[in-house]
Amino acid sequence: MIQDLSDLALGANRVLSYAGYVLLAGTFTFWSVVWPDGRRNRRLIALTLAGIAAMIIGTLAGPAIQLIFGDRLLGDIITPLGGAAQLGRLAALAAAMCFLPDIIGGAVVGWRALSRSRWCSSSPPRWWLSPMQLAAPGRLPRSPPPDSMCWQRAHG
Repeated sequence: MIQDLSDLALGANRVLSYAGYVLLAGTFTFWSVVWPDGRRNRRLIALTLAGIAAMIIGTLAGPAIQLIFGDRLLGDIITPLGGAAQLGRLAALAAAMCFLPDIIGGAVVGWRALSRSRWCSSSPPRWWLSPMQLAAPGRLPRSPPPDSMCWQRAHG
């Protein structure tokens, strides 16, 4: 009976974590690809915060459920690799919460729209240009320098 309840709680926790990830990643993708001006929509902000909260709860509740329903110690439940992964997930969620006001306050265009970036194109990307070349946009070179990573991937 206890094992069935433990399995049910762990399954519900997994669903909660997956739903939080879908809410968080889906909202960020929607902002960057489909509707960059939707960053000020309160419903989308609420979906992002709900996704962050669900992932935090799911990350912390997994070991807690195993502690409650099992007769094992915390060191037996969380392995060093698993603990590092959970700390990494919590750090990424904290970073998402810290950068959320910046994302909401500014347009999700330019370097933030990773799905729209063209790393290897015929027009030169702006990330390798010097400040003097940016000051004179009419005289931009046509191809990236040979030492750039884009050039090495395309011609290496």
